[in-house]
Amino acid sequence: MDKPFERLAKGSSFMLLSNLVNTMIGALFWLILAKIVEAESIGRIMIVIAFVTSIIGFSANGIQVTLAKYVAEYKAKNMHTYTKRLIKFGIIITLIIGLVVAIILSLLSNYIATYIYNNPSLTILLTFAALTFLPAQSIVAILNGVYQGLHKTQYILIISLIFQALRLLISISLIIYGLKEFGILTGFAIAAFTNSLLGYLIVHRVTKDYNTNNVPNKGEGLKHILSFSGFNYVVSGINTLTSQIGIITLGSYSIEWSAFYGIASLIAQIVGSVIYSVSSILLPVASEELTRNSNRENIRSIFNTVLRIALTFNGFIILLLIIEPNYILSIISRDYIDAATSLRILVIAYMITSINNLMISILNAVNKAKEVAIRSIISSIIIIVLTPLLALLFYMDGAAIALLLGSLTNLILLYIHIKKESFTISVGIFRPVISISIAVGIGYIISSSFNTLYTLLVSVIIYSIASLGLRAVRIEEVRYILNIVFTIIKHR
Repeated sequence: MDKPFERLAKGSSFMLLSNLVNTMIGALFWLILAKIVEAESIGRIMIVIAFVTSIIGFSANGIQVTLAKYVAEYKAKNMHTYTKRLIKFGIIITLIIGLVVAIILSLLSNYIATYIYNNPSLTILLTFAALTFLPAQSIVAILNGVYQGLHKTQYILIISLIFQALRLLISISLIIYGLKEFGILTGFAIAAFTNSLLGYLIVHRVTKDYNTNNVPNKGEGLKHILSFSGFNYVVSGINTLTSQIGIITLGSYSIEWSAFYGIASLIAQIVGSVIYSVSSILLPVASEELTRNSNRENIRSIFNTVLRIALTFNGFIILLLIIEPNYILSIISRDYIDAATSLRILVIAYMITSINNLMISILNAVNKAKEVAIRSIISSIIIIVLTPLLALLFYMDGAAIALLLGSLTNLILLYIHIKKESFTISVGIFRPVISISIAVGIGYIISSSFNTLYTLLVSVIIYSIASLGLRAVRIEEVRYILNIVFTIIKHR
């Protein structure tokens, strides 16, 4: 295995741990809330967070991608002056945009709450979240891009742990005190503010020894960086909006539907955590590799290898969520079982979305941000248009189907273009897909005759045998990745 793959594996391991922390503790957070707070309150919080998260997608996630790419490139060229300037520029721009957007949303909150949701109680919640959580979390988002570019993703793991712990402790404490919805949002806000401050101090510490006396090379012009950022603002924003549009739309029909669909969506996102972790690190690794060697063949090989391995490991989670979604949702509450079919659809949709993110990272690395933006806009329009129409006909399932159709469209469009860039997907990618299909099919057949535990156990065994038999993942690959992970743990 080569050095770029090793850098990717190291960075991805921290990103994967970070995503698992966010997913697992996040799931625990919502599980506890669902036990002590009624579904309607959960739904209101889901709507507010969905609105704010969508706005952060436009106000911060674009510059996050830019920082991940150009910090990695400048670091590879030892252009420390430009690295520090870019980081400072990113923080200032994000603060300005975040504060302006926060004020606008707070001014519109009464209109949104009253005329869209017919629920005036959302006004104070939207205003509070806009003025506190939105600007703080925007800074956290762009600092994550800096960590990715510097290959210091262990700090994303640390920040994630702190955020989740603070949010859980503060929210639960304030709920017990009687604040409920306002208490939950306060937990989000304090955790985000703490992380933004701590994150800035970490970045300052990591880059303080950078030599800025000499400028060995000329960096990318501001116009070029702004152009790249502009396209990624559009892509990141609209992708974030499409992931939240189901919660936002369903809330106009039923607040409880937002809660059920939101919880199902959070669970389904576990599926893409492995590939998302890899895609976050693939951009800086690919950018750095292309800057040094202009070696597309090496990147193509890495792309196919990590996609195949990530799909294989995701297969175990897919089996659980597709075969027995009722069992998972019933742990939260029997009421949430209404979203079982939606969960199955969302699992497939988020799996496709995570693959799309991997292809987007490759295209961004070769400066095809404009092409990515065009394809993302097309697929997102499909989701945004279809969601209210299908939700009206099929309720929660309709919103999930709209997300699936849009994600599938984006997959096709991105693959057509990535093939033009000589990053073709190898036949080996279909090995884990075939293994998953075999295990799910047998699981469905035996589920009517046997209990949940036995069905899942048999499905996992069959999937493991099929994966090894079809060589979806090789023993030496697993051993190599585990060796890297254990080495990281040993040296930390």
